[in-house]
Amino acid sequence: MNRATITKYSDMKQVAGNVARTVADLNDKYKSLQPYLEQIDQIEDSVTKLEQAAYKLDAYSKRLELKFKHLEKR
Repeated sequence: MNRATITKYSDMKQVAGNVARTVADLNDKYKSLQPYLEQIDQIEDSVTKLEQAAYKLDAYSKRLELKFKHLEKR
């Protein structure tokens, strides 16, 4: 039983080592992607602001159109 236990723990040690290396590799890849992820966040913020401005402009143009139609009827 001791040999089986030793073998099992040895296998588990190898698996844990592989997992640790994989996690380290993934962390390195994430760090290399971080500048791009920050750029994506900035672009998303800009798009959100642009979308809000477009909605405001649309609402303004509709009000302006109504005023124009109202003045046209006079």
